[in-house]
Amino acid sequence: MALFKKNISNNNNTEAEKASQPVINNYEQEPVQAASIVINSIQQGNYSEIGQKLEELPSTGFRRTQYVFEAPKTTLFKWIIGICICFILGYLYFAVMGFGMHIYSDNYEQYSLIFLGSTLVIFIINIILIILAVNSINFAKRYEKYFELMKYKNVEIIDDICAYTKFPYSKVVKDLSCAVKQKLIPQGHFSTENLVFIASNELFEKYEENKPEYDRYYRKLIEERIRMGERTEEIQKILDIGQDYIDKIHDSNRLIKEKEITLKLNQMEKIVATIFREVDLNPGQSGKLGMFLNYYLPTTEKLLNAYIDINEKEIEGTSIKNSKRDIEHAIDMLIVSFEGILNQFYEKQELDIASDISAMEQIINQEQV
Repeated sequence: MALFKKNISNNNNTEAEKASQPVINNYEQEPVQAASIVINSIQQGNYSEIGQKLEELPSTGFRRTQYVFEAPKTTLFKWIIGICICFILGYLYFAVMGFGMHIYSDNYEQYSLIFLGSTLVIFIINIILIILAVNSINFAKRYEKYFELMKYKNVEIIDDICAYTKFPYSKVVKDLSCAVKQKLIPQGHFSTENLVFIASNELFEKYEENKPEYDRYYRKLIEERIRMGERTEEIQKILDIGQDYIDKIHDSNRLIKEKEITLKLNQMEKIVATIFREVDLNPGQSGKLGMFLNYYLPTTEKLLNAYIDINEKEIEGTSIKNSKRDIEHAIDMLIVSFEGILNQFYEKQELDIASDISAMEQIINQEQV
């Protein structure tokens, strides 16, 4: 069965591996190193070690506990639709035959009615199977949206999932409930009143221990977002800059037109869009991604421009091929690094939430004394 897996390690990490995990705050400083590596390589025209140097950055080695999201299969449902359509076409042929028997043959009138009735039952059964198969395929398409959003996070507000996917609240809750029942998200849980969706047993246990405080925190967060209303000029400026870089990645992708790197840039575009979406949802966290904006994205732009310049050269020698291969490896490492930064950002966010809830609990306990 096909699996969606987060870019994270499993639960069997050794103590040595855990000890080697980088400090969470590294994601706020390392973009300077990445920018220096890329700029020096471009200036020297030497890309042979760029991927290896980027691979040594802390975020590329960052790992979290693994939560597996299993992808629903759609191949079987497509076959069912095809077979059912064949049966329906056959039904139409036999229905015409039975109708003719009913009209033109008095001797077979009774048999023709039985024949028409049985073929009608088959027709209805096939229509029902087609509807069920189409619904399953549509669910799989919606599930891809949930996966895109949740693959970096262990918890998400349901309203935010609705805003991202453009699906109504009732549909999102129903889909996620179905995904949990089918074990597509084996560690999925809902909070009280379905305010948030939690994709980790470990985090859900923490939630269960302090359920009132967690519920109060998320209700307050939702209320604050409603009160905030429109974006501030500062956040809008950040989002505009982010969209400009997303557009540049997209335009570079169109210019390069090579399948392998196209897939990589598609992935990169989605990750960058996810990062700026988080800034939009949590403006207070925007400062923590400032280094990403000021260093990583200009670095990415320079690297893509270098690839385009090399790619446009008419002479295709060994040196050109090696340079392109080295830049492609560097792009791979940047993607891994972006995912590492995003994972670290969310882990830090989870720690901040736990800290805020602990502080709220202490205040409440003091007031009750």
